[in-house]
Amino acid sequence: MTLAGVTSLVLLGNLPRLLPGSERPRWLGIAWLVTLGGRVATYTRGAWLGFAAGALALLPSTRRGRSLLLGGLIAIGLRVLAGPPHLRERLLTMADPDDPTVRERVYMWRSGVAMWRGHLLLGVGPGGVKRGYEA
Repeated sequence: MTLAGVTSLVLLGNLPRLLPGSERPRWLGIAWLVTLGGRVATYTRGAWLGFAAGALALLPSTRRGRSLLLGGLIAIGLRVLAGPPHLRERLLTMADPDDPTVRERVYMWRSGVAMWRGHLLLGVGPGGVKRGYEA
């Protein structure tokens, strides 16, 4: 999960430099594609959603960016459909409330919101999440 998060940040941080009209070193496009390959190798749904949200926020700023966004979304969709069965299954169960991982995430969000409301100003402190987590 850490690799997925770091690659998402690196990819999104460099994405504006890859858009048409921006100055960039020649190697940046290749490095970006290699990093994207590492990102594709992970199955972390949350990082994929974060990456997609970041790309959606950045790309529509130019006409070419909108075309790239559409092409990228189509390519990702085709990759998922043609990819490993495990990846397809994970994608299809993302919104299934009966999926155990989805239920656990709902529990985590509810507990997190409860802790946030209870300790709005200063937070729960070191180790407080472990003590305050209610499943």
